[in-house]
Formats: sequence, C-alpha cells, structure tokens
Amino acid sequence: MVTTEKMSVAALLSVNLRRKANRTIDVQWLLDNEEYAYEIFKFTRAQGFDDLTEYANHLEILMFGQVSDTAVRFTKAQTEKTPDETEETEETTVYDKKNYVGHLR
Repeated sequence: MVTTEKMSVAALLSVNLRRKANRTIDVQWLLDNEEYAYEIFKFTRAQGFDDLTEYANHLEILMFGQVSDTAVRFTKAQTEKTPDETEETEETTVYDKKNYVGHLR
C-alpha cells in the first residue's frame, strides 16, 4: 500500500510540476534515488505553490519518515515575506540555473 501511495503522490507531483513550472521529472528515479528526490523537493518548494509544497512534503514523509529541516525553514521564510517581496517582476523567472539537477530532463 505504501509503495502505491508513493507512486501516486510522485505522479501528482510530476504532473503539477509540468503544468506549473514547465519541469519534467522521472518519477521512478525520484522514488529510487534519495539525492535526486531531495533536489526535486527543494526545487518544488522554491516554486512557491502551496499545492506543490504539500505534495513534496507528503512524499518526503512517505519516503523518509519526516520532512527535512530545510523544508520547514524554507516554508517559514516563505510565509514571512511582505507583499512587496512576493510580487514577481518581468525579470524574475520561475526556473533558476542553480536549481538544475545534473543532466536529467
């Protein structure tokens, strides 16, 4: 049951990342490789969408038993922003080169 739930949440995360962040991920590799999973979770949370963050947190709990400390700090810092900081300018992009994970899709 847990494996099925992991695959289900990973698939939801993949579909929503493709729709909202124009990012394609390898779901099976996400479930098999811990380092890749943490990078995808970090990238997902950086997008600033609540539903993506919720999927990332849920999958991380299923895979590792808890949400990492960096995720908790990131979400707290994200909620403490003032309205001026949350506005996107034309120069701001959703994808940042430093978040690129190796040479995967």
